[in-house]
Amino acid sequence: MNAKQLKQIAEDAMETNDLKVVHVCVEDGTAFPDKNDCANYSRGKEGGYESFGEVPTEELPSDTVELQEQLKGLLSDLASKDQELTIANEKIAEQQALLEACQDSNELLEIEKMSIVSTGEKVYDELQTKLNAEISELATKLNAAENELITLKKTTK
Repeated sequence: MNAKQLKQIAEDAMETNDLKVVHVCVEDGTAFPDKNDCANYSRGKEGGYESFGEVPTEELPSDTVELQEQLKGLLSDLASKDQELTIANEKIAEQQALLEACQDSNELLEIEKMSIVSTGEKVYDELQTKLNAEISELATKLNAAENELITLKKTTK
């Protein structure tokens, strides 16, 4: 019998008899709830027998029980690490959102800074132009006053 047929026989036997484990003779597909009965029946048959379902711990070799315990521990560790990873990913997402907000704020600040600098440069240019005009006007008045003073000196001599 092939593996698929043996598995189907085992599933049917487990369901019909409400069993957690079934042992099936490979040659003819006879199912047994007891491992020893199946082993005795299958002794003279070709292929022996296979077990299906949840094999009780007492039937497993001690190293298998130990491996099962290690596996349970590893699965528990994996679940814990998965939870830690989920929390870490959430924190990373929060930090990325904060970073993006900061970058947006920095961009807005940079735009505002450029606007202030531009306004400051305009005000400076306007004040410089006014100051130059006043200096020019005062220089003209000073020249005029100097010329008048020279003229007064000449006339008073």
